Amino acid sequence: MVYVVAITRTVAIGLLVLPSLLLWYLSLTIAKPHGDPARQWISFLRCALAFMALGTSFFTIVGTLRLSVTGLEMLPYDVWGIVHSVLALLTTLFLLATYIFAFSASVEIAVAISLIRNGPLTPALRALRNLAQALCLVLALLAIISFALYMRVVIGNDVTLGRTVTRLTATMTVMLLVNAILALPFSVFLVTRATYPQDARQPAILLLVSNIFNIIPHAFEVAYLSQYGGFGGPALTYVEPWLKLLSPIVAWWSPFILLAILFALAVKRTNGVWSIQPPMSPIFKYQQYACDAAEQQQQPWYDQSPHRTQHTSPHGYNEPYELQPNTMEWQRPISPARPSIFALAKNYASATTTRLQPRSPSPKDRRGSE
Repeated sequence: MVYVVAITRTVAIGLLVLPSLLLWYLSLTIAKPHGDPARQWISFLRCALAFMALGTSFFTIVGTLRLSVTGLEMLPYDVWGIVHSVLALLTTLFLLATYIFAFSASVEIAVAISLIRNGPLTPALRALRNLAQALCLVLALLAIISFALYMRVVIGNDVTLGRTVTRLTATMTVMLLVNAILALPFSVFLVTRATYPQDARQPAILLLVSNIFNIIPHAFEVAYLSQYGGFGGPALTYVEPWLKLLSPIVAWWSPFILLAILFALAVKRTNGVWSIQPPMSPIFKYQQYACDAAEQQQQPWYDQSPHRTQHTSPHGYNEPYELQPNTMEWQRPISPARPSIFALAKNYASATTTRLQPRSPSPKDRRGSE
């Protein structure tokens, strides 16, 4: 059975490594901020998805090496046992950081969109956001404490702390399940509201799919720990063979599907999740430009009364923005093309030449000279 699990994870390496590296490369090269707040949030979404892909692949690779490379067992137990335990802890921490990052991305982006569209947060949404931040902080602290205690168990041979580490792991598993469930309404909010810019909808859908898939392994882990003494009950040493085979399948089928979707969309670089085209309806610019207009008109920037005003673009030309009723979206017509670097250099040279030309004498100077 151990060899079946090892073969399963070895196959997982081939399915996960190439898409994960490609996604990570694309997130670093294509998903760069372009000065537009909307583009920065899309980049944050892409990096969250790529981080999830890289985290699951790293977890699979190291887990496969631990089971497949039997040469470690030829070393003394004091050596390969510590290496085995450290690799297990590092992979677990990496995967835990992946889940926390995906959860915080769902919450913070949903909160940002709510701020942009509806103004100040409602008390319920503010309380839910504070709960999410507290859960992420507690999870991070528990992960660090568990890592330190387990190192003391492995290196210091302190067996008495083994049950403490097991209970900490069970607590973190329950909190991860709660996080995945809490992330669902934020993900649904992203999918229903992320119609701006145009290429923000696909990352929102992928984040929703990943949050749904994350519930399954966490729920399976909670059931496993409750059955085999992970919550303080009597520990059972015998595990059914079918459960040993089912565990890696449940743990990895969701990353398989997620990475397949990500890899398919990564190929569509022009229209997919990795689109490099500018957003068609940059609502996030609304906050930047409407605040100045609201200060002049002495009204809240999130006022939904329809009006039409003229704003000056940072690029030097005027862009008409029209606030659509009940949508809080600024529809922008096609802007004039930006001047090239050669045109800018030519204009700068002509302006410099004009300043350096000798000034013609004024009539007052002529009268003085006469």
